[in-house]
Amino acid sequence: MNFNGIAGFLWSVADLLRGDYKQSDYGKIVLPFTLLRRLDCVLEATKPAVLAEYQARKHLKMPLDQFLTRKSGQSFYNISELDFPKLLADPANIKANLIAYIGSFSENARDIFERYDFTVQIEKLDSSSNSRSMALMGSYGCGREPKQVLSRSKVWDMSVSSWAERAVL
Repeated sequence: MNFNGIAGFLWSVADLLRGDYKQSDYGKIVLPFTLLRRLDCVLEATKPAVLAEYQARKHLKMPLDQFLTRKSGQSFYNISELDFPKLLADPANIKANLIAYIGSFSENARDIFERYDFTVQIEKLDSSSNSRSMALMGSYGCGREPKQVLSRSKVWDMSVSSWAERAVL
């Protein structure tokens, strides 16, 4: 999917948020879900190795970040058995599973979602008339290139400027 296709898809999902969210608040949902899906895609190939490493070392009672980031090949990791396909396969438990999945990221990745107060937004979505938006946000495919993930500050800068422009239009 090209950039315009992804943007169109994201805005169609944002349209589902009308009523529960002001247009200027769509970024509180769309951006974290977009990032979450991207991180899930980036970690997909190394997830089994990360989970095996975590299982082998979790009893050591020591910080595991260096081992798990080495296995993930990124500066972050996730130790949950869940991924987006598994989240989507269990819509009845998507809220609890999504919160647990986010909580299983390394601290540096969790920090991004905490800055968005994403758990609060998940709770709000779950209690709203648009709770299906959570499943829809994770349903679009992974872009495989580039494999490198943007830095946290770059993602933040892009998200703030993008949503500011969109809110003004």
